[in-house]
Amino acid sequence: MPTIGLTYFFTDHLAAELIAGSSKHTVRAKGGTTDVKVKETWVLPPTLSLQYHFAPAAKVSPYVGAGVNYMLFYADKDFNGFGLDIDNGFGVALQAGADVAIQGPWSANVDVKKIFFETDAKDPWNGVKSKVSLDPWVVSAGVGYKF
Repeated sequence: MPTIGLTYFFTDHLAAELIAGSSKHTVRAKGGTTDVKVKETWVLPPTLSLQYHFAPAAKVSPYVGAGVNYMLFYADKDFNGFGLDIDNGFGVALQAGADVAIQGPWSANVDVKKIFFETDAKDPWNGVKSKVSLDPWVVSAGVGYKF
């Protein structure tokens, strides 16, 4: 899914990055031979990371980062008699990536993030209550412009 990202450099090596995008997900109840569609939901997971850039003046500038993530679930649709509520909440994110200088203020970027998020899911109609772990990998490539 397309995302937007903004990075602000405090120093040549230290930066903060904010990314935001939205994606659609399907929640399924699985166990034994059971595999039932429970919900479709959209998720907005903005992530704020503090990054360390190892070689900011090099043509290829690798970096690592760590930060916080907030999972916001919206535009839900329930299926098969369920009325599942998924709690929004905070998680943590780790990242590694590299900026590649192209020309002038332009650069290319590759990045991978691992997000760790745990929340509660409840269905008051059916008495279902569960811990849910969402630990996605977010892989991205993009183009950057330095102001």
